[in-house]
Amino acid sequence: MADDYPRINETYHRCLSFVSSRYGVSDSDISALTSVQNMCSNLSKLAERSRQLQGVLDLEQTAPADLAKPLYGYAAPTVVFISLLLNTVLVRNLTSKRLRSPTNVILAAMAIVDTLTGLVMMPYFVYAYTLDGYKKYPSMVWCYVYQYGRLLIPTCLHTIALWLTVLLSWQRYVGVSSRSCLRCICQYKGISLAIAGVVLFSCVLHSFQLLMYLQPITVVGKELFDQKGVILVETCSQRLSDRISNDSFIYIYTWIRLTLAEIVPCVLLTCFNVLLVKVTYVSFSYRRRLVIGNKLVQSTELRLILRTSAMLLLIAFSTLLVELFVAVNLLIKFVQEYHKTLQLISQDVLSRCTVISNFIIIATFPLNFVFCVCLSSGFRERLWRCLKPSRRRKITPRQLDPGQPEPREPVQQISLISVLRYSRQST
Repeated sequence: MADDYPRINETYHRCLSFVSSRYGVSDSDISALTSVQNMCSNLSKLAERSRQLQGVLDLEQTAPADLAKPLYGYAAPTVVFISLLLNTVLVRNLTSKRLRSPTNVILAAMAIVDTLTGLVMMPYFVYAYTLDGYKKYPSMVWCYVYQYGRLLIPTCLHTIALWLTVLLSWQRYVGVSSRSCLRCICQYKGISLAIAGVVLFSCVLHSFQLLMYLQPITVVGKELFDQKGVILVETCSQRLSDRISNDSFIYIYTWIRLTLAEIVPCVLLTCFNVLLVKVTYVSFSYRRRLVIGNKLVQSTELRLILRTSAMLLLIAFSTLLVELFVAVNLLIKFVQEYHKTLQLISQDVLSRCTVISNFIIIATFPLNFVFCVCLSSGFRERLWRCLKPSRRRKITPRQLDPGQPEPREPVQQISLISVLRYSRQST
C-alpha cells in the first residue's frame, strides 16, 4: 500500500532509516522485522493523513525540486541582480532631461516594475531553493513570504508590466497615426493618469487572493523523529473564507485572471503591433517623399522613426511570446483542475512548464535595456557620457622667478575704422 502513495512511501522509508541509524543496524535488517514495518507503516499513514486533513503548506509540492533548485535557486538570483544594475542605469538615463519623454516614462515604469517583481520574489527563492528550505515545512514567517512575496505581489506586478506594454504600443500607435489624440496620451499628465489606472486595475484584479488566509497548525515534521521523540512543527495551511467554496474560488479567479490578465492584453498587443507596423510603413513612405531631395534629413529623420518603432515592437513582441506560453499553461491547469476526468498532460509536466515559464519571465527583465542600447542612438550617447570619464583641463600656475614682474594680459586694439563700420551696420 505504501507503493501506491509516494508521500507515505517516502515517510515510511524515513522511519526505517531513523530506526536503523538509532540501533546501528542496516536498513535491510530493520526491514525484515515485522514489528518495525508495522510501526513505520502506521506512523507514515497517520502523519500523512493528518497533513492532508489540515491542508499543510508543503513547499516541496509547489514545484519540482530538481528543476526549481537550479533555476529558482541559482539562475534567478543572478538574473535579478543583473536586472537591478541594468534597469537602474536605464531608468536614470530615460528620466534625464535630455531623454525624458512620455514614451520613455512608460519604459522607465516598466523597468521599475520588472525590477520590483524580481526583488520581491528573491527572499522566497533564496530560502526555499538556495538554502534548501523546501525540505521542511515553513514557519509562519515564511508562510507569509510565500503567500505575498511569491504569489500575490509578483502576480500583481507582472500584470502591471504587461498592461504597461499594451499602453506603450497604443501610445506609439496613436503618436504615429493621429495628431489629434496627442494631448490625451502623449503628454506627461495623460501618461501619469494612465499608469495610475493600470496599477489600480491590476490591484483590484488580483484582490481575490486576499480571500485566502493563513491558519497556524501543528503537524508531524518531515524528519519524523529526533533524539527526543516525534518532531512536531508549527506551520500553516492556506484556507478560504467559509462563505466561498474552493471550487468556486478557483473557477472565478482563474477565469478572471486568464481573461483580463492574459488573453485580452495579448490580443491588444497583437492588434497594436500589426497596426503600428502598417502605420509606420505609411509614415515612412510619406516622409521619404517629403525629404527625397535632402539626403541628410532623409538619413537622420527616417532612420530615427524606424529605430524607435523597431525598439518598441521588439519589446512588445518579446512580451507577447512569453505571455502566450504563460496563458497556455494557465489554461491547461484550469481545465485539468476543473474537469478532473480530462487530463491533457501529466501534473509533473505541467509543473515543470510552469517553472520554465516563470523563469523565462524573469529572464526577460534585462531585455528592455538591451533593446534601448541596440536601437536608440540617444540612449547610447547618454550612456556613453555617463560611463566615459570627464576630461578637464588642469590649470597650473606659472612659475615666476623671484623679483620678476607678473606679465600683463594683452590689450586688444580696436581700430576707428571697425567702430565706424559697426555703427553703420547697426543704423
